[in-house]
Amino acid sequence: MTSLFSTFDSTFLSSNGSLIFLHLKCNAILVKCQRTVKPIQDNELNL
Repeated sequence: MTSLFSTFDSTFLSSNGSLIFLHLKCNAILVKCQRTVKPIQDNELNL
């Protein structure tokens, strides 16, 4: 079982695992930015 996982990990990471990881990381950063920017915009509208 562990050998299967290790081979899967190596092939997955060598192919497009890093791309997917970067994509998810960028998405998380975008979501965080939207969450911080939106309340600021709402506050400006309330003023």
